[in-house]
Amino acid sequence: MTGAPAPPPLPPVTTIDEYGRAEFILGKYCGLGLTLVVNVTVLVTDISEFAVVNEAFGEMFPVEPPARMVMQVPLPLGLLISVGCVAIVESA
Repeated sequence: MTGAPAPPPLPPVTTIDEYGRAEFILGKYCGLGLTLVVNVTVLVTDISEFAVVNEAFGEMFPVEPPARMVMQVPLPLGLLISVGCVAIVESA
C-alpha cells in the first residue's frame, strides 16, 4: 500500500485492498474481525465497476454477509473507491 490513488479502471486488487484496510483497522485498533461487521458502505467513482466490487465483497464476507450500499459519487484526490463499515460489539 502506497496510499496513492489507483489508476482506472478499477482492478480487483484495489477493491480487495480497500476491504483489507477495513479489516486491518478493525483488528489493529478495535480488536474486532469482519464477522462483527453489520453494514458496509462502498463509494465508487464509476458504478460500472459494480461487478468487481461485488466479487470482492463476496470474497471478504463469504458467510452471512452484512448489509451494504454501493453508490457512485465523486471522490477526492483521484480516489476510485472508498469503503466504510459499521461493526457491533456487546458491551462487557
